[in-house]
Amino acid sequence: MIAGMRPVLTEETYVFAGPIGQQAAGALTPHAICTFHEAEGLSLILPLDVAARHSLDVSLPMRCITLSVQSALNGVGLTAAVGGALAEAGIAANIVAAFHHDHAFVPAAQAQTALELLQARAAAETGKIDGAALVRRYFAAVDAADLDGVLATLHDDCVFTVETHGVRLEGREAISGMFRRLWANHRAVRHYEFRVLAAPGWNRIAAQFQVENTEKDGSLTHKSNCNFFDFRDGRFSHIAVYMAGPNTLDHNRAP
Repeated sequence: MIAGMRPVLTEETYVFAGPIGQQAAGALTPHAICTFHEAEGLSLILPLDVAARHSLDVSLPMRCITLSVQSALNGVGLTAAVGGALAEAGIAANIVAAFHHDHAFVPAAQAQTALELLQARAAAETGKIDGAALVRRYFAAVDAADLDGVLATLHDDCVFTVETHGVRLEGREAISGMFRRLWANHRAVRHYEFRVLAAPGWNRIAAQFQVENTEKDGSLTHKSNCNFFDFRDGRFSHIAVYMAGPNTLDHNRAP
């Protein structure tokens, strides 16, 4: 089921609401996509606009990722795989099991990242990881200064090395600090003109590319770099950077 889960991100934005009083329930229940009678009262999953019109709390908007595979009610492992993959990336998942499919409700701001993670998890199960796509996601997040997007491509124990400058960072916390300093030290960073080569069966991919850093004074610094990426289960376990010139990823450089 994991390999064939085929996650689909729906367009609507939802909120979880409750407990709902008897009078409000009559007006709200027809709009709900899910109802549940808890000990505290009636809980509903409502479209955001409906909840807002009725002055309900809309501070935690959710998007729904439907797992298109038809899951058995006594099936084992799918919920754990989905929840685990999202938890590793720090994404909350509220999973609702209906008769035909499971549905993961995730924070709206992280929905696209969550979808890509689940797509990668399914690909990893089949052994068909698109390493080039993972590399593109990683650099797109770096260029956008999107730390959540970067971390979503890394395992918790990922190792990041700058081989040309003797730097070794272990784990997401250390890597996060390095990227925060990179972004704080530059107005912008850009990676382009990629040449990507995968090693079939080795779970390794090489990327050669150009770098353009916009410095604080507006001047431009250009570099030609090459990275090697090792990946497992749809995420990077090791990134090795070979960099021309000074180390712009200096982990000791203050912003």
